Amino acid sequence: QVQGAAVPAWQRGIGYVFQDARLFPHLSVKDNLLYGAARQPKPGPVHFDEAVAWLELANLLAREPDTLSAGQRQRVAIGRALLAAQNLMLLDEPLANLDFEATRQCLRGLKNVAAEHRLPMLYVSHDIEEVSQLADHIALLNDGRLTGQGSLIDMCSRIDSRLAHEEQAAAIV
Repeated sequence: QVQGAAVPAWQRGIGYVFQDARLFPHLSVKDNLLYGAARQPKPGPVHFDEAVAWLELANLLAREPDTLSAGQRQRVAIGRALLAAQNLMLLDEPLANLDFEATRQCLRGLKNVAAEHRLPMLYVSHDIEEVSQLADHIALLNDGRLTGQGSLIDMCSRIDSRLAHEEQAAAIV
């Protein structure tokens, strides 16, 4: 067995955001935010006050998840993952079911993290506009196989890429 290969999930320093928020219904927004961070061996690069400000959560901290809109719940889920992430963020279509304003708020928060902390993010989406605001490198998948990778500009300009010809052509990581 390789040293460190069997690290428990809560000690890996990876923040994960699902397509649906999956908040703990018995915890307040503040307690949901702090949940993952409290289980990490050391503080991550993003601090509580930063996450709250970037995701515009200050006026929601005392509320319960069932009183939040879908966009508010997803911002809390992103914040919880940010506070737990020490090494990497995994985001699986985190904005798929949100309206325009909620999507805009979440993207703004993620861009702040990328700019301030350079925290690596693996972001899966079918929405090219979403990805174009965050990605510096993309990988195109088709039926689970890598069909291309490179910068967004390079991939969109390749005439052999479905991305150049079809809107919503492929999942973008």
